[in-house]
Amino acid sequence: MVGKLPQTHQLDFFQTPLVNFIDMDHELVQLAHSINWESVEQDFAGYFSENGRPGVPVRKMVGLLLLKSLYNLSDERVVAQWRENPYFQYFTGQKALRRMRTIARALVNDLARKLTAAQREPYKDLLLLFCAVITQERHDKNKIYSLHEPDVACISKGKEGKPYEYGNKSSIAKTADGLVVGAMAFEGNPCDGHTLRDQLKQKARRKFRQRAGIEPVIGHLKKDHRMLRNYLKGTRGDAINTMMAAAGYNLRHWIIKREEELLFALFCILEKWAMVVSLFRRRDRWLALQPVPRNVEKYAFYKG
Repeated sequence: MVGKLPQTHQLDFFQTPLVNFIDMDHELVQLAHSINWESVEQDFAGYFSENGRPGVPVRKMVGLLLLKSLYNLSDERVVAQWRENPYFQYFTGQKALRRMRTIARALVNDLARKLTAAQREPYKDLLLLFCAVITQERHDKNKIYSLHEPDVACISKGKEGKPYEYGNKSSIAKTADGLVVGAMAFEGNPCDGHTLRDQLKQKARRKFRQRAGIEPVIGHLKKDHRMLRNYLKGTRGDAINTMMAAAGYNLRHWIIKREEELLFALFCILEKWAMVVSLFRRRDRWLALQPVPRNVEKYAFYKG
């Protein structure tokens, strides 16, 4: 199967974006921007099977062959140069430098070796955290994604534009009128089915089982009430942020409902006023169609 580079690249601790420190006017950078890599991938896609494990990205293989011919390097030498040269990596489609893990491991080992037991004691938790970060692998469970928020979890969204989100899970329950009556924050990344029992223990007015009905509420909580990014620390901060977002949503819901009631009352007043005006206009048209009597003085109400 043909291998492709990810379109939405998400960095981790030890991936420094290459564009942050390389010269964008370098010859290899300009050359990489001038080549139509999508056309190259389409030309080579016919040589790959539709089944099986994805191979090395086409751009990386073709880029290494071009660098080999461009700088007259052997197979071993071009690979060694690619590991050390960030411009080689950028030319082949690499988005980040992968040397930071080695540097971090060396620093942690150096500190553990030079510090005494008494000196390491105040920083014991931090050193354990650093060791866990530099030894974790790609497919490990319970990985650490943030040094200042170790409780952050990776949540799979299943969306093409944003396949993953980092944070904590929150459970929202609402009534048929749109009022949020339950808001809870959960540690880690529990299964959605396991969060239902804890949510029902809250003082919810009514069970709401339709997932589609809660999606707009979740969207408003994220976009309008600071639930998209939590600035409070720890799992307690996650719970506080969830409750405050739900409270803000309910207050906004009350204000909107109040405005709708006022607009409805104003509409009723205008409708009744329009009915009265219509009756007066009908009377005027009826009077205009009536014949004028001969004795004008007797029927003085026709004047004017």
